[in-house]
Amino acid sequence: MPLALKYVATQAMDNFYQTYKSDENFFTLQDFIQYCGNAISDFYSGMWKEKYGELKADRKDEIVTFDTGVLTYADIKIPANTKTNASLTIDMPGGVMVFPYDQNNCGLQSVFFKKDECEDFDNRAIRTTIFQKSQIKNIGIVDRLFYYLDSGNKIGLINRRMLPVSDIRVYYVPAITDDMPVPESIAYRIIAATIQLIKESGKGVVVSRENGNNPNKILETEIDKSQFKP
Repeated sequence: MPLALKYVATQAMDNFYQTYKSDENFFTLQDFIQYCGNAISDFYSGMWKEKYGELKADRKDEIVTFDTGVLTYADIKIPANTKTNASLTIDMPGGVMVFPYDQNNCGLQSVFFKKDECEDFDNRAIRTTIFQKSQIKNIGIVDRLFYYLDSGNKIGLINRRMLPVSDIRVYYVPAITDDMPVPESIAYRIIAATIQLIKESGKGVVVSRENGNNPNKILETEIDKSQFKP
């Protein structure tokens, strides 16, 4: 089950102060939330760059895809009075992460949908873009649902046959906010990365504790905390 970023940051803070100390609790929870967000952004950006590089090396004209385990999903109910609309724009909870030079909006990975009276998300919608949606409207009537990222927190749907779509399930990389859902599969990795970022930014202030909970050395360096704000 995904955890909100602020709770992952709280765990990182607890782990940090169990092992290290800093002068007068130098880092606050808001600092940990900020660095936790940076760690998550670095994680997804690094994965995107790696996969994008592999596609370029193989000369493949495909979008970057992420492993399902690092994605978040949201189930969104379609209002009854709009479920057969030919086109529809709906709000995404929290927004979708956007990557540099990514024209395919790969942060929005896939959309599945339910038809009326179906229990499972058995139907996969077809990806398009906001720039291609006018072309979709010109093709023949097909038994398909198309989707695209309309903006950072909205998804557009094109329902050519006006299928009775009751719900959609969206797999995506969430935008960075205090309440963004962090997949449980990467939470501990993010906690470790956050602690490392805090240690790096607080060199000269962070002091490792011994087993007896005593500091290993005496603090000798003063640092202006404002210098460590990204």
